[in-house]
Amino acid sequence: MFPASGYGGNLLIRLHHLFLPALTVALALSPFLIRNLRSSMIREMAADHVTAVRSRGLPERAIFRNHVFLNALISRRDAARRQHRMARRHYRGGGTGIHGSRLGRMIVGSIVARDYLVVQAIAMLMAIGILMAKFLFDIATVTIDRG
Repeated sequence: MFPASGYGGNLLIRLHHLFLPALTVALALSPFLIRNLRSSMIREMAADHVTAVRSRGLPERAIFRNHVFLNALISRRDAARRQHRMARRHYRGGGTGIHGSRLGRMIVGSIVARDYLVVQAIAMLMAIGILMAKFLFDIATVTIDRG
């Protein structure tokens, strides 16, 4: 059974405690992403390059996998990125936050205490995290594009 709250000590216990909040956020985001992926795939099915590939006689499964689905995933990357940002905000402020709320309290406390080195360190860590997330999204896009 998964706990509804708490934090835990080591990594395995933390993941065990994180399962229900992560599942909640994922279930809340999935209808939006699925709906956007579906509309993107319908748009890709009507594209000229798909018609040209069909005229060459490729099987529908290969057309779907290599030309429709991968292109639809690439165009939905930005929607996933926006949803990821929204989920992070919800995760921090919606009562499920573990690190987000502690980090938020720490930065506010550091601002109040005028401990600018801590504020700068947290800002730098957050910037590095955002850059790493964008980098991973770009790597995923290139990987999907090369198929």
